[in-house]
This record gives sequence, C-alpha cells and structure tokens, in this order.
Amino acid sequence: MIPNLKRLCVAILLGLVCSGVAPAPEKELTESEGDFNAPCLPGQDNRRSELCAQWKAADAAHEAAVWTGRSFWLGLLGTVVGAGTLIAAFMAAMYAKHAAKEARRSADIANAALVASERAWLVVEPFAESDMQATATGETHLFVSLKITNIGKTPALNAHTNMTFMNGMGDIPEAVTAHSKTNRERNERWSRTVLPGESYRRPWGLTGPVGGRGTAVLIGCVTYETLPDRTLHQTAFCYYVGPGDYMTQDHRNVPQGAIEFTVTTGGFAD
Repeated sequence: MIPNLKRLCVAILLGLVCSGVAPAPEKELTESEGDFNAPCLPGQDNRRSELCAQWKAADAAHEAAVWTGRSFWLGLLGTVVGAGTLIAAFMAAMYAKHAAKEARRSADIANAALVASERAWLVVEPFAESDMQATATGETHLFVSLKITNIGKTPALNAHTNMTFMNGMGDIPEAVTAHSKTNRERNERWSRTVLPGESYRRPWGLTGPVGGRGTAVLIGCVTYETLPDRTLHQTAFCYYVGPGDYMTQDHRNVPQGAIEFTVTTGGFAD
C-alpha cells in the first residue's frame, strides 16, 4: 500500500515538472507602494502614503490661512486707499465749488463795475426862482428849480422828481430815507428820458412849516430807470435853504439873491 502511495506522489511531481508549471515568486513591495506611513519631502507627491497625504492637507491649510491673512490686509489696504480717494474727491469737489463761487463773485463784481461805468447817473443842482416869503398861515414859501444832468453813458429812463420842505430841527437823514422810499416807483406818465450829457430844469413850488428863525431844509429825490434791465435808481438830496448867516437871520423873508443852498447830511445816489 505504502509503496503505491510513494509512486503516486513521484508521478505527480514529475508531471508538474514536465508541464513547466512552477509556483509564482513573491512580489517585493516598493517603498512607494507598500509603506502607507512613509514620509515625503516638501514638493514630493506620494499618493499611497497616508502620512504624506496628511502633510499635504496641512500644507494646503497653512497656505490657505496665509493667503486669507494676505487677502485681509490687502482688503484693508484697499479700504484705506478707497477712503483716501473718497476724501480727496470730496476735498476736490469742495475746492471746485469754492472756486466756482469765487469766479462767479468776481464775474458779478466785474459786471457790476461795467454796469456802473456805463449806466446813467443823474446829479442835481437847486436854484431859487423867487424870494423866500412867509405865508399868512405862518409857513414859508419858495419857488425853486432843480437842474438835473445825466453824467452817465446811457439814457436815464422815466426820470421823475419829488421834493418838499422840512424844518431843520428834525432828523434829516431819516426824513430823506422815508421820502425816497415813498417815491421809489416807476412813473411813466409824469416822467421823461434824459440822454447822456443832457440837462433839464424841474420847477417846483415849496411851502413848509418853517417860521421864525427855524432852518428850512429842502429834501427830495429823482427816481429813474437804467438800461439794460430797467433797474430803478434814485438820487436823493438835502440842502439847508436860506441866507448865508442862517443862524441869525429870519428865514421867513429872504430875497432871491441872498438865498443859498448848502448840502447837508442824508443824500445818496444808488
């Protein structure tokens, strides 16, 4: 029995040798394929190493954190630069606004100077046309004429005159202002045009509350319009009226030749 079994084993072994079949050799594992805990140097890529993959992930997280920090500082820098740009733009706008305002102011001044140099200007000069006489009611009467001259370069339109007597003991500037304000209006019916260099006389009869040694004051205004926008202007005037020695002489009866007109405070020209 046993000899037969030995023969069978020898036969099987010889059959395997003859058929060329041999056991496969063991495969040797490389460093990159077999060691899952193998480290890797910076820049190397070992996809079979778990430790290497962890290091790669850590490096990526570190780089992301670095770039996040850089992005924050870049964003902050951009915000500061943007704020500075906004402030600079605001200051430039304010400067431009101020410059425009000053330019307009300069233009207005230049235009006003041009208008003032080219517009009509009326000046006045009074003359006595009668004796100054006391009336039966105790007032003083005088007939005057007002010479009105246009010394400007353009015509004065719708020029009209108003005047009155007052006692010199009152507030003369206030009276002139009130009188001018009352008569500051257009009058196309009782007015005339005064050409440049032209003069005319406006006669006027005056009766005022001046008696005894009180000082008579002639106040009035000439109102007119100027080109090109027909703006209203006035020449207001006020004169002491009477003899030269008005402090000692009677103002109720003064001969025409002795009457003088002395400029006093309150007149204006606008």
